[in-house]
Amino acid sequence: MKIASASGTTRPGRTVKALAATLISLAFIVVAVTFAWPAPDPKAGQWPPPMSAEEMDLQRRVNEIAKGLKAPCCPNLTVAQHDSPTTLAMKREMHDMLKEGKSRDEIIAALKAKYGESIVAAPAIAPWLLYTILGSIAGLGVVLLVAWWMLRHESEPHHLDEGHWMEEGATGTEKAPGPEGDTGVKKAS
Repeated sequence: MKIASASGTTRPGRTVKALAATLISLAFIVVAVTFAWPAPDPKAGQWPPPMSAEEMDLQRRVNEIAKGLKAPCCPNLTVAQHDSPTTLAMKREMHDMLKEGKSRDEIIAALKAKYGESIVAAPAIAPWLLYTILGSIAGLGVVLLVAWWMLRHESEPHHLDEGHWMEEGATGTEKAPGPEGDTGVKKAS
């Protein structure tokens, strides 16, 4: 490409020089803006913020408690999984109660009083349900034991034929001796 001058003549190479000068100018502007822009504070956007060992332990305990509680705004998620304003407030509340020295049970009781029984993700097992489960397991054990016993004794030979005991070596066609001493077997004559 050639650029025409004011006199109407063209000068070869002028286009390439103009383009190179423009690109170099843009590169200097980008570098100047990059260095002039303030660097982000590495600690400013970090969540959770850097904390001491004690704070880390408190945060771990808050997360353990939060795993067992349902989010009030989203019952399919636990408080640990959800970051809505409500669950964040609950986490702060748990954190403050732990700092005060309250136990896990006290914290859960306080949250149940505030949000209701349905806040607990895994409710305590009712005694009748526990007995039902244990009874079912015991019943299954008895059924398996009886089945095992029956299979074990099925392989033993049976010595009964029409209500009479059979003698060893009998084929089952002969009758056991009756009250008169008759065996019921005809003798060949």
